[in-house]
Parts: sequence; structure tokens; C-alpha cells
Amino acid sequence: MLEKREKRPAVYDLKGLNCPLPVLKAKKRLAAMRPGSLIWLETTDPLAVIDI
Repeated sequence: MLEKREKRPAVYDLKGLNCPLPVLKAKKRLAAMRPGSLIWLETTDPLAVIDI
């Protein structure tokens, strides 16, 4: 029987960056991650919510 492991998201600090940098950096980071991995993005750009 396989154990159920808690998956913790990788925290990616994008604070202080303005559009389009948070989106571009997140896209690059996501491309390097394995399927099923989790990521937590932290940004101060209010438009990042719409873009991401």
C-alpha cells in the first residue's frame, strides 16, 4: 500500500516585479516542474491575478 504524502507547494517570490515579469517568470518556472507539482506565487502586482 502506498503512503499518501502531503505535497507542499514550491514558493516563488515575485514581489516587486511588474507586468509582464511575474507571468513570464512563472511560466518559465512551471515549464521546469514535474506534472502534479504545486507552486505558490507571491506577487505585489495587482494585475498578476488576471494575467496568471
